[in-house]
Amino acid sequence: MHNTVGVVVCYVVIYTFSLASAMLLAGEIIGHWFPTKRGVAMGLCTAGYPLSAATTSAVAGKFAESAGYSMYYVAIAVIAIIVGIVVILFVRDFPEEKGGYPDNNPAFDGEKAKAEHQAALEYLKTSKWTAGKCLKTGRMWVLWIAVGITGFMSMGIMSNFVTKFMVMGYELPNVLQMLGIAGVLAIPGSIVVGWLDVKIGTKKTGILINAMALVAVLCCLTHVTVLHYISLPILAVMLGGSSNLMVSCTAAIWGRYDFKNAFSVIQPLNSVMTGVGITVVSACNSIDKTCQLAYIIMAIMAVVGLIAMCALKVEPIDKDVR
Repeated sequence: MHNTVGVVVCYVVIYTFSLASAMLLAGEIIGHWFPTKRGVAMGLCTAGYPLSAATTSAVAGKFAESAGYSMYYVAIAVIAIIVGIVVILFVRDFPEEKGGYPDNNPAFDGEKAKAEHQAALEYLKTSKWTAGKCLKTGRMWVLWIAVGITGFMSMGIMSNFVTKFMVMGYELPNVLQMLGIAGVLAIPGSIVVGWLDVKIGTKKTGILINAMALVAVLCCLTHVTVLHYISLPILAVMLGGSSNLMVSCTAAIWGRYDFKNAFSVIQPLNSVMTGVGITVVSACNSIDKTCQLAYIIMAIMAVVGLIAMCALKVEPIDKDVR
C-alpha cells in the first residue's frame, strides 16, 4: 500500500532541489566564472535542456517498463550521487578559487584579480542587496515580467503542443515530428542566443526573443500549415533563449558579486512564472477545447513581455554593485 503523503513530500523535495541545482546554482556559477561572456557560456550549458525535454519522457518510460519504477528512481538517485560527488570535488563558486581567471582570460593580472576578489567578498558581507531589498526594487519586477513571460510561454506551448495541433487536424505522428523538430532546433538555438548576447548585447537579444515569441504564437493561431512549420524554428530559439536571458540580465544589472543575491530572488520567481504557464494553458483548454483561447492569452502575454523588455534598463543598477 502506498503512502500518498510520503510520495507527495518526496516529489516536492526532489523537484525543489533539482530545480535549485539546474536553474539557480548552475546560473550563479556561470555568472561568477564568465561575467562578460555569460551569454555564450549559458548558451552552451543550457543547450541540453530542450534535448532533455524532448527525450526524457520517452527514455524514462522505456526504462520503467523494462526495469520497473523502483529501479528507475534508484538509477536517478545513483546518477545524482555521482554528480554530487563530482561537483563537491571539482566545482568552485569563483575561478579564482581554482587559480583561474574570469572569462578564462589569462590577460588578467593574477595578483590584482585575487586582491579584488577578496575585497569583493568582504563587500558582499555588507551588501545592501538583500532579498528584501531586491523584492522592493522595481527593476526586479520588470525583469521578471520581461524574461519570465518567455518561460511562461515555453512551458505553456510545450505542455499543450500535442493537444493543440491534433485539435487542428494533424495526425499524432506528424505532431510528434513537429515537436521533435522544435526540440532538436532548440539546441543550436540556445547557442545562437548566447552568441547574439555577446555580439549585439543582452537587451537587444531579449527584445528579439520576445518579438519572436509573439510571431510564433501568432503563426500557431492561424490555420495555415506553412506558418505552423515556420513557427517551429522560431519557437526553438525562444525555448533555447528563455533560460539564458535571466542569467545575462541579472548579471548585467547587479554585477558579478551582487548577482548571487539578486539571482537567488529572481530565479524562484521565474520558476513560478513557468509553472503558472502550464496551469493557465490547462485551465484555458478546459474552457475552450479548440485551444485558441490559450494562444490568444499567450499572444497578449508576449506583447506585455516585449514592452517590459523594451522598458528594462539592462545596465548596473547603481554605482556600488560589483
